[in-house]
Amino acid sequence: MFCNKCGTKNEKNAKFCENCGYSLTEQKEYQSNTTEKTYNDTAEKKPSNLLVILGYIFAVLSGIIGAVIGLYLYTRNDSYKKVHGRNILVISVVFLIVGAGVAVFAWQSMPTFSSGGMLNLDKDMGSVQQIQNKNQTENNTEQQGNSPQTISSAQAKNIAYNFAQQYAPGAKAGTPTLSGNTYNVPLYGNGNLVGEVKVNAQNGNIVSYWFQEMPSGNDME
Repeated sequence: MFCNKCGTKNEKNAKFCENCGYSLTEQKEYQSNTTEKTYNDTAEKKPSNLLVILGYIFAVLSGIIGAVIGLYLYTRNDSYKKVHGRNILVISVVFLIVGAGVAVFAWQSMPTFSSGGMLNLDKDMGSVQQIQNKNQTENNTEQQGNSPQTISSAQAKNIAYNFAQQYAPGAKAGTPTLSGNTYNVPLYGNGNLVGEVKVNAQNGNIVSYWFQEMPSGNDME
């Protein structure tokens, strides 16, 4: 142990300096008290981190509580707490503003209620009705464009005659008979039945047909 007065090194358990006689016991007590005071001062000056951490957490999760904690820290006589208190206040205010904006947007997006407690869906129902009307108009237009026109017996006979010439040239079309939506047009050759063509009575399309070989002889109407 070194003497604080003359700097001489003494034995560890010595009570007095062997050079100058200074009391080493008093020196030890002084050093011990000084060390304890320094430790206590440091502990008192060390800021509390728990409240600061809670302040940041509540600033994000609950802006109001975070703002209260931030305001409390900001009013303390401690630069550390003031800085973090100010930061917590700013974060709390930002999250409060964002939360209010989200709440207003969600409220405006919700369907409103009438005085009787019923949903006011007039606007939405009007939009749905417009879409339905548009779809109905398009369907009607499509149906009108594809709607077949009913043909006459004479037209069916002429269609069958023209069609028959590629299978039985010279065959003559007989009198059509209507069966449901189909004209049955017989085809004759030399007085004999040589085929039949079925014509759709609405659009004039060929439904079905059959032909056989034309008999020899003079053609007959």
